[in-house]
Amino acid sequence: MANYHKDNAHWMNLLEQNPHKYFDDLKELYNNSDEEAEKLVNSSEYSGWFGNHVHLLCHLVGKLIVFGKYGSRDFYGAGIEYFDETLAIEILKLLYLCGVNLNFKNYYNVTPLESIQDSGLTKRTDNSNFISNLITLTEAFNKPNLDE
Repeated sequence: MANYHKDNAHWMNLLEQNPHKYFDDLKELYNNSDEEAEKLVNSSEYSGWFGNHVHLLCHLVGKLIVFGKYGSRDFYGAGIEYFDETLAIEILKLLYLCGVNLNFKNYYNVTPLESIQDSGLTKRTDNSNFISNLITLTEAFNKPNLDE
């Protein structure tokens, strides 16, 4: 069993450097403690612009085409030229299952959906299916629960 008591920076690095292991470990964490999984996926760090794990995923998915408006290569995901969209969708669905807040606003006061739709400091292509899935899940997240 994986060690889940690592800090959020560890999980951020794992998502960026070894997304398959991130997926497997997060799935195992969710199966063992959905409350811990929810807490983790909604945590944020300075190096990820204080965004949750969906924000982080949005910075990674697809093909990187712009390294930053200011020429900086010092940002989350800068070393990742391409992040597989199919895997990103599976991770997104798992994050949703874990209870990630899709309305969470990062340091720049934007949600994950707003972040990926804005050019911001970076731009990625080859992620339209991911964006479609994010839109669908965001709509579901914001739909009133009539059972309450």
